[in-house]
Amino acid sequence: MKEELSILLQAEYPLIYLVTHEEDRAEQQIAAIAQRENPNRQVFIWSVVYGFTEYGQTRTKANASTISPEAALQWMVNRKEPGIFVFKDLHPFITPNSPSVVRWLREAIALFRTEKKSMVLMSPIQQVPVEIEKDVVSLDFDLPNMAELDQVLNRQLLKSGGLGNLSEAGREKLLKAALASPAMRPRRSTARPTSPEVG
Repeated sequence: MKEELSILLQAEYPLIYLVTHEEDRAEQQIAAIAQRENPNRQVFIWSVVYGFTEYGQTRTKANASTISPEAALQWMVNRKEPGIFVFKDLHPFITPNSPSVVRWLREAIALFRTEKKSMVLMSPIQQVPVEIEKDVVSLDFDLPNMAELDQVLNRQLLKSGGLGNLSEAGREKLLKAALASPAMRPRRSTARPTSPEVG
């Protein structure tokens, strides 16, 4: 999945839907890809609480001019500089009751085909309106594997000064326990299957 995301962002694909509960890890991955491939390509994160903020900046004060989805999409479209624009939990706003948001998304997709911009819709729920489903690539953001967890463990042990205190067997047990923890398991869908229509 990370390789696919990297390829899509490098290719400046206009719209990517990233299904994940792990916003922080996903944001870090997107920012790392942007930094590696084009350091001039800024990453902006949107939420309905803060509006747009540049990745890495502290989110303490809301950017009132970009809180509404329509205003955020318009701001993004009007920016001249290249960028990756991550929308967190936009799915409640892309419904049949929000035709202006869907229209802005369609306008952005059309414009981004010739600009160095990409949108990433990030949410634990995949909800793509019919109007844009042919223009979006959906990816599931994988849970961390053993090697990634090992890197996190190394960083934490270095910070705490405990790198030499953990045996190889202890390290392996800790990593396996982390992989088996409920937080690392895929979440069950609460959606109920629909009944087939009887005609």
